[in-house]
Amino acid sequence: MVAAVAFTLTDADDLTGLLDAVEAFGDAEGLPMKTVMTLNLLLEELVTNAIQYGAGPDGAKVSVRAELRGGAVHAAVRDNGSAFNPLLHEAPDLDASIDDRPIGGLGLHIVRQMAQNPVYERQGTENVLTFELTIEEG
Repeated sequence: MVAAVAFTLTDADDLTGLLDAVEAFGDAEGLPMKTVMTLNLLLEELVTNAIQYGAGPDGAKVSVRAELRGGAVHAAVRDNGSAFNPLLHEAPDLDASIDDRPIGGLGLHIVRQMAQNPVYERQGTENVLTFELTIEEG
């Protein structure tokens, strides 16, 4: 039985392995597909941003951990990039036409909307974002 997901990525090619590990975790824990899909979406957005925009001078290193505790999934994403608090990133103007919107920012907006109790900390030389997902049926 998988009690937790613990995965480290160094480039976007590693995302498939992470997403597969989250699905295996969800199956082992009997999580509803909606919860697994939401967790995968949030982790994919956070990991992709860290790899594409925040990689440290020696390349990206992103560690992900997710576990089931107290009726919720608790997740943490840790990366070695420049200090960046995604919770403070300006929300995109969703009323603006697609042609008038700058590229990017929608993924972080999704994370802020879907993750519960998100907390950002800078721990030494690493960004750490933790959040919870309530387990939803359906």
